[in-house]
Amino acid sequence: MIQPTLKVTQKILLPAFSVVLISLIMGYGASGQKTTTPSSKKGKLEAYSYSQDVKTDTQTVENFTYTSSDMIATGKHAVYHQKKQFLTATGDIVLDDAKNHVTGDKAEVDDSPNKKLAIITGKVVITVKPKADPTKPVSTSGNKKDVNVADERNRGVVVTCNRVENSYKKKFVVMKGEPVFTQKITREDGTVLTRVLTCEHVEYDGKTEKAVLFAPVKMTDSDGGESNFEQNVLIGTKEGEETVSSKGKSSSVFPVKEDDTLQ
Repeated sequence: MIQPTLKVTQKILLPAFSVVLISLIMGYGASGQKTTTPSSKKGKLEAYSYSQDVKTDTQTVENFTYTSSDMIATGKHAVYHQKKQFLTATGDIVLDDAKNHVTGDKAEVDDSPNKKLAIITGKVVITVKPKADPTKPVSTSGNKKDVNVADERNRGVVVTCNRVENSYKKKFVVMKGEPVFTQKITREDGTVLTRVLTCEHVEYDGKTEKAVLFAPVKMTDSDGGESNFEQNVLIGTKEGEETVSSKGKSSSVFPVKEDDTLQ
């Protein structure tokens, strides 16, 4: 029997996938827990060339690697204005820590007391590292094709966009340039479920643990499911209290199991 496809309008059918993605990428890591900042850090800077200009109060390095207690950053060129506490880095920027791997073309960090703003631009790719082995199947509840939502947080996600603004003092993150969230999950039957979420841009408030996906918002999966939202989607990401809402018109198309059809 061919599984039918239904179209439903004026109803929110965005799965927990969206909550998982936002929770992962907006500073929560693969476990869904808040990232803590060590009370003290030591950094090490290595570079193939170094110069200092006393007049402009700048330091310049080429082909650098910066290693701290919890992060490694590399790039081709960087200039640091010590008095302004402003860093500009360009050329194959890579930021890597235990939970995330971020690449981009340019990074600007304003570490002044009243600003605390980091901006990454260009072809930005953010990979949230999976806590669980992505090649191992997720746990299911009876049906081998079903995905256990509680296990999704451990599966990681890849985000592409062209600009990330992280106001780390305010715990506020903005992703611009029509960000694309992609997650792949191997199910117990061996098949891979691919989910993709897109929107105009994303704003996340870490203090309230809420994200806004700005319309148009669209989510698809490799099983043929699709959800579209004409208005912004508000997501609450607090673990155990996740919420999804949108006040505008929405439509969803999804495959229906044979045992779910009307008799």
